[in-house]
Amino acid sequence: MPIQERQCKTWSEFKATALPSLFSDGVAARGRYYFRGQGSSLWPLMSSFDRWYRSSNKKNLSKKEAAERFLLLFRDEASRLTPDPGITSNPEQLLGLAQHYGIPTRLLDWTETPYVAAFFAFSGIASSPDSEHRIAIWCLDITSRIWDEDTGIKLLSIPSPYNERLKNQLGKFTLLQSPFDSVEEHIDKCDATGTALQKITLPASEARTALSDLDFMGINYSTIYPGLTGCARAASLRMLLEQ
Repeated sequence: MPIQERQCKTWSEFKATALPSLFSDGVAARGRYYFRGQGSSLWPLMSSFDRWYRSSNKKNLSKKEAAERFLLLFRDEASRLTPDPGITSNPEQLLGLAQHYGIPTRLLDWTETPYVAAFFAFSGIASSPDSEHRIAIWCLDITSRIWDEDTGIKLLSIPSPYNERLKNQLGKFTLLQSPFDSVEEHIDKCDATGTALQKITLPASEARTALSDLDFMGINYSTIYPGLTGCARAASLRMLLEQ
């Protein structure tokens, strides 16, 4: 069944109409959905590992074998450095740590708040908001029965004592374990209800309005990426918005 898509014309419509429509009583409730923002509505929900595997010519390993090999190599290296040896022995924490430091994994990053998702979608195209393009905010209904390890895709909430970014972003994950290349491909084949995953799109030209509003909410690079790096990126983006 095709994934439901709702097209918004403005940022205001997204906040006032599209978001409340996800909830039966019209009142947004944190924890019911995971959200993910992407700078183009055409991009698939594909993990860094699946992109790597698709482009790799080393197909002597299955997806499962290759993903496990990446993690094993990272664990061996990280075991000498992490302040808590238990992290490298906890499979889910190790997976989250590997994802954070750029190892190709089958995890996809999500957040509990649609506004952080919107920030990631718009901030990536702020310098060139092509009026012909649309960004996407994906909405994953965590109550659907499709999200289960036995069905091939799993929801993860990974403890992050050493990952300030993950905590500030209210980060969550999906872990794709089936042979499919993307989350929506898996859903298209396995979800008969058509409600597990939805997509809301907005014009890229709404970037300045949305990012200025999000900045007032306290959602910007300096809060999402703690430290001077985040402050520098926040200042650069704010300067861009002022032009």
